[in-house]
Amino acid sequence: MFKLLKKYLTSALVGASLVFLVVPISWGAEPVSVITDLVILRPVGIAATAIGTGAFVASLPVTYANGTAKKTSENLVMKPFRFTFERPLGGSY
Repeated sequence: MFKLLKKYLTSALVGASLVFLVVPISWGAEPVSVITDLVILRPVGIAATAIGTGAFVASLPVTYANGTAKKTSENLVMKPFRFTFERPLGGSY
């Protein structure tokens, strides 16, 4: 039992360490905003990126025909992607 608990805690600590290595942190941010960003906003951003990508692919024939594919990809895919992966952890939205 103790070995299993130790294994899970070690895995959780390594996973948390990797998150902080990959995502930049806004050093002036409050701890509550960092935790809220990590637990709530980042998963929502990942879902928004996936849904936006699907919507973009579905609308691609129409948007390509009328020349708005680049603008549509910016709004449906790139903005949620930047919100999720390029913004500092706990940074402004």
